[in-house]
Amino acid sequence: MNTFLIILVIIVILIGIAGCILPVIPGIPIAFAAILLYAWYDGFEQIGTNHLILLAVLTILSIISDYVLIALSSRLAGSSKYSAIGATIGTIVGIFIIPPLGIIIFCLLGAFIAELLFVRDTRKAFRAAIGSIVGLFSGMLFKVVLGIYMLVFFVIKVIL
Repeated sequence: MNTFLIILVIIVILIGIAGCILPVIPGIPIAFAAILLYAWYDGFEQIGTNHLILLAVLTILSIISDYVLIALSSRLAGSSKYSAIGATIGTIVGIFIIPPLGIIIFCLLGAFIAELLFVRDTRKAFRAAIGSIVGLFSGMLFKVVLGIYMLVFFVIKVIL
């Protein structure tokens, strides 16, 4: 049973890593839940509460990072707060329309349209759209790295 459970947790973590790229799946929370359930099953012998608290904090940061990095990179590209809001709304809409490509397209469109409507400068709107995509991919990269960290952490703690 223990070997089966370890393999199952590794598979769920891998699905979580895939979810970091396909935002329809809440990747890092799924990976964390798998590790937490294994730790609970194991009586917190191999994975202690301090490690779980660290992983919980990183999981919360990964959830927040999606929205913060899009907004931050839009702002760093010189855009207004409206493009950050437009990019976030576009990303959420894109999740449901032709995912995962829709996420990229609607993030771009949301930032571009919002900036164009409120600032009325095509050049700034284009920069805002590019900035929002940089933030989107930065968030994905952060979550993939975090997912790989969780996988390696689990393997080291449980198998090695």
